[in-house]
Amino acid sequence: DAAKKAADKALSAAEEADRKAMQAAKEAELAKELPKSKSPMVFTVYFALGQSKMQSEGMEALQKAVDALKANPGAKMKIEGHTDNTPVIRARFLNNWALSQARAESVKSALVKDLGVSEDDITEVTGFAFYKPASPNDTGKGRQMNRRVDVTVMP
Repeated sequence: DAAKKAADKALSAAEEADRKAMQAAKEAELAKELPKSKSPMVFTVYFALGQSKMQSEGMEALQKAVDALKANPGAKMKIEGHTDNTPVIRARFLNNWALSQARAESVKSALVKDLGVSEDDITEVTGFAFYKPASPNDTGKGRQMNRRVDVTVMP
């Protein structure tokens, strides 16, 4: 009975090792297909009005950023938080500077904790409030485009 348990345990460990080896091979193949880039690549995550919590779609953009980081050995990430020009009225954030920084920190946390990026690969986490808009803040659509965090992968 003990010998059967030991054999079953060894078989289970071997199957797990095989699974991990196949996953590693799959990731290696994927890395070959990912674009190697000499210029910075920007991946954008959008946020709801006044919020610093990332929306679920944001993880897709972050996964692409992680894939680009892996495909370019030695690359680093820069994280920049942004807001629209709507005044912050909730007590949770003092102003748009604090909100933009909280958004950047939220993205950094997801990259490190959920997607396994090393903190050493992140060179900067900065909030810019509404001072670097992607779109004019004079329309609802424009303001929506400015509630974002840009993750730049720099090869």
